[in-house]
Amino acid sequence: MAANEAAAAGLPLADAYLPWARATNFRDAVLPGARGEWHWLLLELSETTSASEFASAARQSARDDLRVPAHYVNPPRGLERSRYCTAACSPRFLAALVGEGGAVPGAELLSKIRRFEIGFVASALPDPDATLPVAQPQGGAEAGVVVGIVDDGLAIANERFRSFANGRHATRLLAFWDQHQRAEPSSPWVHGRVFGQADLNARFAALPAAAGPADEALLHAGMGYTEVRHRVTHGTHVMDLACGADPRDPAAPPIVAVQLPGGSIADTSCASSTAFMLDAVRFVLATADAAVPHGQSVPVIINLSIGNIAGPHDGSSIFEQALDELIGLRSDCDVVLAAGNSYLLRCHAWIDLPPGSAMTLNWQIQPGDGTPSFLELWFTDPSGASGVGDIGGVRLTVTPPGGQPIEVPHGRSVAVPGEQGQAVAMLSLQQQVANGRKGMGLLAVAPTQCTGEWRAAAPSGAWRVTLHNAGASALECNAFVQRDDAPLGRPTLGRQSYLYDEDYQRFDARGAVEVRDSDAAYVRRVGTLNGLASGDRVHVAGGALTDRAGGATAARYSSVPLQASEPSRWRVLAVTEDSPVLKGVLAAGTASGSCATLSGTSMAAPQLTRYIADRLRTVALPTRTIEDFQGHPVPAVPMAPPQQARWRRRRGEPA
Repeated sequence: MAANEAAAAGLPLADAYLPWARATNFRDAVLPGARGEWHWLLLELSETTSASEFASAARQSARDDLRVPAHYVNPPRGLERSRYCTAACSPRFLAALVGEGGAVPGAELLSKIRRFEIGFVASALPDPDATLPVAQPQGGAEAGVVVGIVDDGLAIANERFRSFANGRHATRLLAFWDQHQRAEPSSPWVHGRVFGQADLNARFAALPAAAGPADEALLHAGMGYTEVRHRVTHGTHVMDLACGADPRDPAAPPIVAVQLPGGSIADTSCASSTAFMLDAVRFVLATADAAVPHGQSVPVIINLSIGNIAGPHDGSSIFEQALDELIGLRSDCDVVLAAGNSYLLRCHAWIDLPPGSAMTLNWQIQPGDGTPSFLELWFTDPSGASGVGDIGGVRLTVTPPGGQPIEVPHGRSVAVPGEQGQAVAMLSLQQQVANGRKGMGLLAVAPTQCTGEWRAAAPSGAWRVTLHNAGASALECNAFVQRDDAPLGRPTLGRQSYLYDEDYQRFDARGAVEVRDSDAAYVRRVGTLNGLASGDRVHVAGGALTDRAGGATAARYSSVPLQASEPSRWRVLAVTEDSPVLKGVLAAGTASGSCATLSGTSMAAPQLTRYIADRLRTVALPTRTIEDFQGHPVPAVPMAPPQQARWRRRRGEPA
């Protein structure tokens, strides 16, 4: 059913990616080992429906088709009226969500869902009879703040995250949730396995006083935790920058850590991962609440060094709205995200479309790409108060490499067949979608090299995308190419596609990398901010490079928002490059005593997290500023003492 017809029928707004997922049999939404037919959903409910009420109603009337995890029935403190939740649904209920099939049990719940996004195939289902145990105060938050880390590859046995006193080791973790493992029966958290503090301390107590890397590896193996088998892992580096400390430091804050499923990390588009991420954030809050006596609270700072490129970039996606709501309901919670590393990737275009005008984009999809590629088009009315433009007059035509032009009808999806008759692309143009509040066009293209379950490859080369505004009102279009690279420690399957513009200058007259936009080019560096980081209440950290004199400039890869000229209370920079020659910043490797360098704004976010935690959220953002490449001053987070010492040693200076 078309989006406009679904809205008229009172059905929820559907994920724009759903037709592509169904046409490809959800091929890129299957976690390793998952063989079920149910799918995870990220839901925004109606204004009058709370997630707790919805979860209870689903248990009563739709347990055979829709299951909401038990932790939504008994939510963390302050989230009783939250309208965002995750759920697993059967194929029958998914069909009902888009107006297909017959009546389903719990059909009355459809009217309580405002919009939904599709997630991964469910490898485990919520137990409809599971309950969340009443949290008993367990202590552990004496430091006055709790730091949450949601990431990939968290070496929790590293000495930087444990304490040592009287010859005994103990963990600083209040809990560790490994979403990658096989689910425990009847777990209220559904995915993976939860290790509580008592369980972890029993394991840590068995470590010898002089525990080394081999002992730590055995501890991880005994837990069944397999995501720390590399010398360097993203999550360990991030966690050390955010809250790593000497094991004898009594003031080190407690930690709640969440390992996301490996398959969701490998999908760098994050398109199917947001359900896991929302549950992870709620787990951090629930665990922190259990660390203090009933009726008391403790500040919580959650670090999410995860992101993508595409999205509405106005804070209107379901995940961004869920984070904003959560922070608004929990005044003791801060969420910190990375700005993104796509400033120079040519993944954003800004197009002015006066009435009667037309413009053609050249989307370059590379050969040998083993993962799908996506291009999103978001339309705005520059004269309207809401910015939401009527795209009824937009004509979208797509020409595949070596193929014929294909006109995309409004409200419908068009499949592009390959040589074997299988869909190698899906094109759509819709006024209303679940992914954001503006009109959206979507181009989804299959891999150009068949891997895994893919049996039909799309042609590589320039996909020509022509936009014609036949309407009476001017429109602006922001085009975003979705992230498609390989995360640290994961197989290299994807190759990043990009937009080609002959007026885009990659290098200046001296041969140096050009960092400023040209008015003549439609491909822009501005507007490349992390697609999950445009919410009103989150903090966002970009990267900076230091020089020998102690000065700093913005890192050339650090992304900026669409409205970079407007001052923002949440946009800051932190050092992510120790010098033009000494790339990255030092932090812990997987094994105790080891160090490694990693670059990127993923390493800026945890520095802001530490800055907020060290000041117990009572100090405003720093007054020192660094000028970005658009000439705007941006607050700069000072280096924490451990990082300053590493920075000096790396330069051969006294620590």
